[in-house]
Amino acid sequence: MPRHPLALALVAAASLGACAGTGPAANEWADQLRADGWKPGATVPSIPDFRIDGFKALDASHLVIYGGVDRRHLITFGSPCSGLLFAQRLGYSVPSGSLGRLDRLMVFGHQGIHVECVIDSIQSLEKVTG
Repeated sequence: MPRHPLALALVAAASLGACAGTGPAANEWADQLRADGWKPGATVPSIPDFRIDGFKALDASHLVIYGGVDRRHLITFGSPCSGLLFAQRLGYSVPSGSLGRLDRLMVFGHQGIHVECVIDSIQSLEKVTG
């Protein structure tokens, strides 16, 4: 018995819709921030007197940089940064001393392999109260 092309298209569309609904939430990174006691604040053009005291990858496009006890910034990359979730260390070259939009962070993984990722935006993070 021949299959109807429209019926096959509907089955394929339903299958794709089911797959799309099972992926991670688009703002799962925001939930991770809240769980750590932080929320996104204002977008800033740069981080003056930039230094990295630590970092946490939230997903392939979002990174929190620690710059002291209570100084945190959310870095968002324009496209997913390969290897970010498994980064062992970060590198940077900022001759001016401040890190800004369109600067590059180098993500180092196993065996010294690194990828350069371009910063799309920077937000200061604020402590969640209550």
